[in-house]
Amino acid sequence: MSKGIPAIATWTPIISSRTLLSTSTAFTGVAHGVMFHHFTNKRGLYLAAVRSISQRLFDIEKPDETLAPSDRIRALLRNLFSRMAENEELFISYVQNAMTIGADPEARKMLQEGAAPLIDWIYEIAEIPSTAEAPRMLLLVIAASIDRLVLEWLKAGRPYPIETLIEASIEILLGALKAAETLEPSLDCEKGIRALRG
Repeated sequence: MSKGIPAIATWTPIISSRTLLSTSTAFTGVAHGVMFHHFTNKRGLYLAAVRSISQRLFDIEKPDETLAPSDRIRALLRNLFSRMAENEELFISYVQNAMTIGADPEARKMLQEGAAPLIDWIYEIAEIPSTAEAPRMLLLVIAASIDRLVLEWLKAGRPYPIETLIEASIEILLGALKAAETLEPSLDCEKGIRALRG
């Protein structure tokens, strides 16, 4: 693959699965034949772009597994928010186009796979049965909410220190676990809430 192709992640948020490939090539300046050689069709281009966006924004260094859960979740959020801030333009475009991406089952699955390890870890820490659906559903919703929080933080000129943003996000996350208990009264997420709050 040519060195120029990974750069699609910088302009792909404007390309939806409904966009004509000819329009995409005109916008990017990439030859139509090159597009087809690498991606076959606009669908292939679209999914490759979503994959590239996911990697650039969410493929972050994992914290030391020996850290206490409260320190580990904060280290993870710190790495994540730093990555988002480093790729501010791309991240803003991604969040603003999240509804379009989320409407595509294959693209949505690709993005949710990035969140799966963190959600599985929270299940383990909180000793939540793997069959419980409410926490998983709420944690996916909260992930989108935190994305939106970071978006507004960036657009406002980063008015709060990143550590304050992390603590606010922790409280949102813990709220999701409490809400899960409301949806599934048999759940007890208190152990996980204490472990993550620290």
